Amino acid sequence: MDTPTEVVDASYKRISFEAGLTPEWERFRQLFVDNAILALRVFPSDPQVYLLSLSDYAEFQMREGLQHKGYTETPGPRAAETIGDVAVVRQEFVMQFGGQEPVRAIDVFSLARGADGWRIVSIVSDFLPARDVGQQLQSQPTSDHDPAS
Repeated sequence: MDTPTEVVDASYKRISFEAGLTPEWERFRQLFVDNAILALRVFPSDPQVYLLSLSDYAEFQMREGLQHKGYTETPGPRAAETIGDVAVVRQEFVMQFGGQEPVRAIDVFSLARGADGWRIVSIVSDFLPARDVGQQLQSQPTSDHDPAS
């Protein structure tokens, strides 16, 4: 992928899945550097942010029979900044577990460009205050900012 935001977009597509299926775990992992770290609440009921490896995240994500329910992450507004071979993308999104109410959240991606192109180094994430999630699902403006241009 040519840009950090293309990597971020791919991560949302690969982690989302319909009921009875699973995420595209291998293709999802390919977006990350080895030993990437995720700091996030996997489910809205989680009492704290967890520090997870990709393997730990995959195990956590599929708990509580999620495979039978399906799961989506729909990107919303974003801000991206690229400085040389590093980038930060602040991405709001809406997560939905099966038929449950959608939940607003934010991911902050740190990415680096190496010999293999752009890869995710870390994601820190948490939930956002409630508001009209349906409105966010309908309007998904994005902006990319490259101070070098």
